[in-house]
Amino acid sequence: MHLDFASEYARRSDDEIRLLIKDRHDLVDEARDALDVEVHKRRSDGFQPYVKEPEEPRVHVEEDDEGNKVVVYSRELIFPKICPRCLSHEAESIVKISCASASSRGLVLAFDFVSGLWAYLFFRYPVPFCRSCATSVRVRRWTEMALILIAIAGSLYAAIHFHLSALVLLLVLIGLFAVGGLLWKLLDLSKRWPPEGIEILSKWSVRDRRLVFANPAYEKAFVALNKGTARRE
Repeated sequence: MHLDFASEYARRSDDEIRLLIKDRHDLVDEARDALDVEVHKRRSDGFQPYVKEPEEPRVHVEEDDEGNKVVVYSRELIFPKICPRCLSHEAESIVKISCASASSRGLVLAFDFVSGLWAYLFFRYPVPFCRSCATSVRVRRWTEMALILIAIAGSLYAAIHFHLSALVLLLVLIGLFAVGGLLWKLLDLSKRWPPEGIEILSKWSVRDRRLVFANPAYEKAFVALNKGTARRE
């Protein structure tokens, strides 16, 4: 049975012809020649054999029950020159915010320490803050670091002085961390020194960054600023 490839291709839509072009080398010689003729005819009417697929936007906003998460398909982030906490335009102080690293949630302290140190050294982003908020953020960090160092030092002192085993030392360390967290809540230090208002999430991804903002107005400014930047792989 003889197949009339020319008539068959003439009835096909542009999208179907494009699919056939991709599989051109799998066609028999007669079908391939008929396809080339049809493509040549359609090109005279403005047919484009290869259409570039629309690129996924660089910035995407995901909505969930906990609020919006801004997804930037790049590790390069640009932050607006306004304070993310109070929205002051006098944001002249730079505070570097680390990308949240992978965590075992305290189950493997050594892993959490190394992961946090890696993020601190290699994945920090400079964010403009006003002078007052920048000072507050730094004091909060110093206080947190001081509590952690006190817990570690206290555990080591107890281990040496009372000859504690490794298991008991771990339990003491966890207990001191719990006491520190309880004191933080009882003294209501989160209101005295609020967090940065920006959380940069990693989730093991090397191509994108997920961000959560406490202030919706700052989130809109961030999205608008990063949409104007070309996406990079």
